[in-house]
Amino acid sequence: MAPPPITEQQRKLKKLLLVQQTTNNILIFLFAQSYVIMCSYIRERIRDIKTKEEKIISRTIWMARLTIECDAACISELRMDRATFIVLCDMVRDIGETVSRQFHSVLHAILKLHPILLKKPEPISQDCRDERWKCFQGCLGALDGTLIKVTPPNENKSRYRTRKGCISTNVLGVCCPKMQFIYVLPGWEGSAHDGRVLRDAISRPNGLRVPLGCYYLTDSGYCNAKGFLVPYRGQRYHLKEFDGHRPETPEEYFNMKHSKARNVIERCFGLLKGRWKILASPSFFTIQIQVRIIMACCLLHNLIRKYMSVDPQESIIEEEEENNDEESDDDEEVEHITQINPSNEWLEFRNNMATNMMSTSTPVYRGRGKNKQFWTEDEVDALIDALQELACDPLWKVDSGFKNNYMGQLRKMIMRKIPDFNKEATPHIESKIKNLKGKYNPIAEMCMQSGCQWDEEGAVLFIGLN
Repeated sequence: MAPPPITEQQRKLKKLLLVQQTTNNILIFLFAQSYVIMCSYIRERIRDIKTKEEKIISRTIWMARLTIECDAACISELRMDRATFIVLCDMVRDIGETVSRQFHSVLHAILKLHPILLKKPEPISQDCRDERWKCFQGCLGALDGTLIKVTPPNENKSRYRTRKGCISTNVLGVCCPKMQFIYVLPGWEGSAHDGRVLRDAISRPNGLRVPLGCYYLTDSGYCNAKGFLVPYRGQRYHLKEFDGHRPETPEEYFNMKHSKARNVIERCFGLLKGRWKILASPSFFTIQIQVRIIMACCLLHNLIRKYMSVDPQESIIEEEEENNDEESDDDEEVEHITQINPSNEWLEFRNNMATNMMSTSTPVYRGRGKNKQFWTEDEVDALIDALQELACDPLWKVDSGFKNNYMGQLRKMIMRKIPDFNKEATPHIESKIKNLKGKYNPIAEMCMQSGCQWDEEGAVLFIGLN
């Protein structure tokens, strides 16, 4: 009996079953391949996972590279040299903390060092030899406000918006002549006036303290009141305004001296922001954490200024700390200024100071030969040795020559060999270097030519002629 004919419906069903079976086989193959690839990837990742001991070894090697090899790597990673970093580790260890892997633990440990790292103010004495500060006897330093960008909550952004449209916090900074912070108050909104921030600082229980008889230099944005000396308004003030113009009145002379001394707080802020790039742009932390970061950066700035002999971020090198800070007697009661109110007494104090400055000032004679100094052979040899030593120091030598104020460093190096060296960096050392360049640069250029050679013993230049 012949089989029944296959209908069209049965033929379509067979094709559908065949397609389904083929699809299932392909899916199974792809799943198997994916499983194999995934297992291989997991196996490789497991090999890369370090054990606790391996992580400790890795961290130890990294720390050894920073603290043993050279200062250059440590400064590049931590913005301080090896000796300063070791001092910081000892300080944190002494207060019962260890450097944790968590950012907030390290931040809290640094903030606990504020009684140690904040500079204790010392008034300018009568025997001060610094030309910028000896006119301001009784002065403790300078203060000013600066803006640092932050990320506040959305509902508070309008309060943090400055007159230039930036979202920032107004930070009050008070520093000593050595560019170390005495007091820092971050956290105020960017729209707050500097005078309001200062009033809040002196009204706090642990705020800024100004003993009677002492004062800080401030700019004209503050009130001229007891304890805070501001320049004369309506007179030349900025140093650029005195280029080619000698002060003619006591008010102008006072403003010029005031500007030279008060500039220390501007340079202090510049070093702070240049060293810690976290202050250059707003971060994702809460506003409270951002304020703590600002304070911690100021404390680390003081640590570097105190323990590093050469600050690579500094454009103008200040004199090194001669002695450690003396501990003050906490039991001694000192009367402080608690209000900022202008008074005729303080205006008279400023006027008398300006008159005395003008009357006791020694004229500076400009022009060729007015400040000429005679150099001995020993002084010239010491200058040349210092130049050679500085040329081999990567902290001072750059492609275009030397970093700013290298002549001040030269003077320090010469005084180590010749303690009674009486020449100043400007104009004496600067003029002598120009004189040496004029004499010996042609010889140096000739020695670079083919066939030329310098004889050290005979001080003769040999020129080979073809």
